[in-house]
Amino acid sequence: MACFGVSPFVMADIWNRIDPGSTMPNGADPKHVTWMCYFLKLYNQEEVNSINVGGVDEKTFRKWVWLFIEATSFLEYPVVCGLLLVSGMSLVGKSA
Repeated sequence: MACFGVSPFVMADIWNRIDPGSTMPNGADPKHVTWMCYFLKLYNQEEVNSINVGGVDEKTFRKWVWLFIEATSFLEYPVVCGLLLVSGMSLVGKSA
């Protein structure tokens, strides 16, 4: 949880609410939710992030992270607010 800022339960909840099978391009995988949480928690350079999540291509990392960030932004307020607060961000852009 330290690297992601949220529990596996929260990541599973996000995955289920987004329903990537019907809302995302082919290839969406639960690991992409973990990538998004990792990115939101640490906000490292893409090169560092892509290496730390398993050595994926930076473009691949960027694609999936931003697809899931956008999809998550459309979820109900309690889900989005809870994710932002746990990751150390707030809705007004200041650290929590």
